[in-house]
Amino acid sequence: ATDARIYAYGAFVGGEWALQIMDDQASKADYRRARYKNAYSWAMGYQVFAGYSFPHREYEIAVRYQWWDPDDTNLDKPIPQSANQALRWLTVGASWWPINIVRLMANYTVKWELEAAEVEGFTVDRLKKVKNNEFDFAIQIMI
Repeated sequence: ATDARIYAYGAFVGGEWALQIMDDQASKADYRRARYKNAYSWAMGYQVFAGYSFPHREYEIAVRYQWWDPDDTNLDKPIPQSANQALRWLTVGASWWPINIVRLMANYTVKWELEAAEVEGFTVDRLKKVKNNEFDFAIQIMI
């Protein structure tokens, strides 16, 4: 994984990229039937974000876009069944520091994901907004 961030005059932008390579021995028979050379699966994803911290760092707004593919082994024949369920999330958030060591955060995330029944016939056109968007509220305390 790698990431980069740039801060200037309260504004910030950044991104992160991650790659995970796994030896999927539990599904080895499925890979053998599909005539793969081995049982390796590749997961890959990235996120980009931008925001602004208002003067004195009391308030902050930010937006983040994330894409994650848990198994990028073969885009034509997903093996095992969980393959190729690419996830795309867009999060908008706001933070407030009521005191120097406490941060209150509120985030809303819109999710575009594939339903399990759609996995076999994966196409980008079938990517849809499912009804599992989320709103979360968090409190961070620096110790």
